[in-house]
Amino acid sequence: MEAELSPSVLGITMPENLAVGLMIAEHRARCASRGCDFEYAAFALGQSPFPVPDVVAAALREAASHGEYVPTLGIRPLLEQLPGFWARHFGMQRTADDFVVVPGAKAGIHLLLSMLRGPLLIPTPAWVGYGPLATLVGKAVERLPTDQAVGYKLDPERLESHLRAASPGQRLLILNSPNNPTGAVYTREELAAIAAVCRRNGVLVISDEIYALSTYDPTQFVSMAAVYPEGTFVVSGLSKFAAAGGYRLGLVVLPSECSADHRQIFQKVGAATYSNVTTLVQFAAIPAFADSPVMVEYLADTRSLHALMARELQRRLRAVPGARICTPDGGFYFMLDLNDVAPRAAARGLESSGEVAAALLGHPIHVALLAGEATELPAEDLSFRVAFVDYDGAAAMRRYRAERPAGPVAEAQFVEAAAPRMTEGVERLSRWIEAL
Repeated sequence: MEAELSPSVLGITMPENLAVGLMIAEHRARCASRGCDFEYAAFALGQSPFPVPDVVAAALREAASHGEYVPTLGIRPLLEQLPGFWARHFGMQRTADDFVVVPGAKAGIHLLLSMLRGPLLIPTPAWVGYGPLATLVGKAVERLPTDQAVGYKLDPERLESHLRAASPGQRLLILNSPNNPTGAVYTREELAAIAAVCRRNGVLVISDEIYALSTYDPTQFVSMAAVYPEGTFVVSGLSKFAAAGGYRLGLVVLPSECSADHRQIFQKVGAATYSNVTTLVQFAAIPAFADSPVMVEYLADTRSLHALMARELQRRLRAVPGARICTPDGGFYFMLDLNDVAPRAAARGLESSGEVAAALLGHPIHVALLAGEATELPAEDLSFRVAFVDYDGAAAMRRYRAERPAGPVAEAQFVEAAAPRMTEGVERLSRWIEAL
């Protein structure tokens, strides 16, 4: 007897970035044992290349005996660490009871979409996961295209126009800064303008701030909750700033006017679905949020390395005829625009970003990019997300701490030595474009 599936899962496909990333990981595992005659340049999957901070890994080992259930909303020692962290890094005053510990930022977004009424507004291009998460909970999606000319940032006037034409009722806006896939960081003024529209129209914001601590100039990051505290649910976690995606520890920061009833809903839904975030992981996370010299240095160096890699990869790609770049201000992604070579690609039968991405992945180029259509851009838009993390982060960090490169020449030499797969990938991409 064949099991019938729920309609909500039938429209879900494997995210392209994960599918390609797994394929490349399997390829490299096979090559490690028997050798290969080619290597991929893996620009499709984005995860921090750095090692988990030593203090976090040590705390995980020490907490291995903690196998007990703990409170669904989070263990008290972790919750009490978070207000100081938020004050130091984001200049915001919160209490321990404002935070909910969840099994990853993605799960936090899923919980919020499950609990909050109303359609989801998604500015595009967007992270590959927002649409599928909405589909899983049966939530309608309303997409808001953005313009490359303004860094793919949401235009508050376009948002206002959309809301005026829409049916009445509460809506949810997902806002991501620093942005995946563009690297855009919203200014305080830009966020305030969006907040004013949301306030007038009864829109709640889910502010995905998972990349906040990778803003290249940390003084430029502003949380949406700083300008719209009463209507913003912030989502954050360990995965990006502590290179601990596999730990699956996320946070939801509740709005300033969130009632005790809403907090109890979180507790009930969490208890019914996952009981609590893995206990030993919660204990391991405590030093990640501590004000220690080890974490201060780790955050500064990883942020500097992300910025350095971004600068050098952009410099190399800008030298490729027909390539244009959207400059990032945070995170480890930017958008590569190849629309200038679209006529030549079409002459080869490549008329969509997905078709171009497939051609680049094949022999002899072996360059993996995330097609723009996976980020909800039109298929005919030949834009691609570039994740610049395909290098040995531990070795790069040692090299960086031993001698910090100063100036374009030193940075180019550093990236050549520390990230050869990425520099070779840019060369192969350039050759492919020139041969079109």
